[in-house]
Amino acid sequence: MLKGASQSGESDRPKVPAQKHRRVHFTVSACPADKGSSRSGRVLNKESARVELLISQAEIALAVQTLSTYRRWFSCWRGRGVGVNDLLNMTWIWHQRTSA
Repeated sequence: MLKGASQSGESDRPKVPAQKHRRVHFTVSACPADKGSSRSGRVLNKESARVELLISQAEIALAVQTLSTYRRWFSCWRGRGVGVNDLLNMTWIWHQRTSA
């Protein structure tokens, strides 16, 4: 027989009465961090738009590159803040178009 169990199969622990759950409602404006988050959201959107513009400009510049000018193009756009993965994706597409 298990320790702490009575012979009738019930545990020796006292029963806890069921508690009623309270419903709590939150509104978006109740959070004090919301005032700053809309500002940070605008900053993120502005940064995202800046990066997208850089990527578009890099794609246009890549269209007129040759194998001998590619390295300079890559370094230039990497230095301006375009991500390596974005540049490599553009390079792959550029390579497919030029080798066809």
